[in-house]
Amino acid sequence: MLNTSVRLSWWSTSRQIIEEEERVWFEVAEDENHCSTCASRIRHVKWKISKNLVDALFEVRRTKYWRTTFVWVKKEEWKDPIILLKEKLELPILS
Repeated sequence: MLNTSVRLSWWSTSRQIIEEEERVWFEVAEDENHCSTCASRIRHVKWKISKNLVDALFEVRRTKYWRTTFVWVKKEEWKDPIILLKEKLELPILS
């Protein structure tokens, strides 16, 4: 199972990817009320989900200091989680 941080080409901070048995989680942003950048990132990912008809779900998780918005997509057997997110959500993941 994968639990790693990745960089995206036009995002200033790294994001967490968590692989579970049936799904892959991607850290989109802090709470959408945090700032306009976070709200924009969440809208962008929601648009990609809608455009690509991806079966996905958003969840806000509370961490020690803030609320973070994650999206999960159903895991596909034999597909690398990073490649899955790149394809389904069209995310510019670098590493």
